[in-house]
Amino acid sequence: MKNELEKKKNDEVALVAPMSIEEFSQKWMDFQKFVNSQLKNGKDFGQVPGIQKPFLMLPGAQKILSRYLVRPEYTVTNRVEKWDKGLFNFEVKCVLCSMRDDSILGEGIGSCNSYEEKYRYNWVTKKKLGNRRALAQRERTGKYGDYIEYKVQRTDLASIHNTILKMAKKRSVIDASLTLSNASEYFTQDVEDIIDIEPEKEPVETDYVEEGKKEEDKIEKVPPYFQKYNQKDKPMGKKQYPITPGQRTTASKHNVDIGDIDDKTGFYEVKKRIADSLAKSKKKKPTRGNGKEPLIADQEAPPDEGY
Repeated sequence: MKNELEKKKNDEVALVAPMSIEEFSQKWMDFQKFVNSQLKNGKDFGQVPGIQKPFLMLPGAQKILSRYLVRPEYTVTNRVEKWDKGLFNFEVKCVLCSMRDDSILGEGIGSCNSYEEKYRYNWVTKKKLGNRRALAQRERTGKYGDYIEYKVQRTDLASIHNTILKMAKKRSVIDASLTLSNASEYFTQDVEDIIDIEPEKEPVETDYVEEGKKEEDKIEKVPPYFQKYNQKDKPMGKKQYPITPGQRTTASKHNVDIGDIDDKTGFYEVKKRIADSLAKSKKKKPTRGNGKEPLIADQEAPPDEGY
C-alpha cells in the first residue's frame, strides 16, 4: 500500500514538473518540422499583405488536432436570436479531449454575429443597386475593364443564421488548436476571414449626404491611384497623377505607345495621347458597358479640395 501511494505521488509530481530545456527544445523542433512539412500556404493557412504572421485556417487547425490525437467537443455558451432585427450572435466553446483517455487537453472560444461587416453589408454592381442607398463605393478591375461596386446593407440576414453559428464554431476550434500547440509564434487568428482583401484599392466613400447634414458637408474622397505625393515630393505647377489601369487597357487596345511616360506622373500625358490617337483615326470615342459610361481616358482627374 505504501509503495502504491508513493508511486501515485511521484506520478502527480511528474505531471506538474517542468520539462528540461533539452526536452522542450526537441518538442518545439518537432512541431516546427510538422508546420514546415505538413501545412500548406493557401490551404492550411493564409497571408494578408502588411501583416507579418499568417492566419491559421480550419484545415490547418484540423491537422494540428490530428497530430496530437485529440477530438473537439462543442458547446454553445451564449445565443442571441432576434429574427425581426436580423441579429444573431453565437458564442461557442470548444473542448479538446484526448483520444487515448478522454482527458481534457485544451479549449478555445469563438463568437460570431450577423452585424459584423462581412455579413451585414454586400458589395453590388450598379445594375443590382436599384434604388438602394450606397454607403460607399470602390473601383474594381474585371475582364472587360474597370467598374464600380457599391456597398449596401443586406436585407436577408435571416438567411445566414446557420452561417453565423458555423463561423463561431470554426473560430472556437482554431483558437483551441493554437492554444494546444502553442503555435501563436507562427500563426494568428485576429485577421482570419478578412473580406475583399485588395491592398492597392481601398474602398472609396461616395458623395451622398447623410441626414441632418448640409450639401457642402458631403463626403468626397480621391481613389488611391490618384493620391498625391508628400508635400516635399509634389512637383510644381499642375498636379500630377499616376497612370490608371483603365488607361493602360485603352492604350493597349488602340495601339497607343505609352512606354516612355512616367508611371507615377503620366495621367494627363496618357489621356492626351489617347485622345489624339482617336482624333486621327476619326472614330467615335469608345465606351464600355451599355455605352453610357465614358471611357476612363475621358474622365477628369479628381478635384483638388485639400487632399
